[in-house]
Amino acid sequence: MNALITIMIFRHMLRKRAYTQQQFEELIKTSHFTKYAIEEAHLGFDIWLEK
Repeated sequence: MNALITIMIFRHMLRKRAYTQQQFEELIKTSHFTKYAIEEAHLGFDIWLEK
């Protein structure tokens, strides 16, 4: 039962609200970070930021 609820929340709520890679890049460009790296991971992105 818990697994079903978790899957439903992930598919119908969290995934729709998640940032895209392009949205992350736009957000980072407005920040004070000078270097960044974004790599696709299994369920999202790995993001490294450097000042």
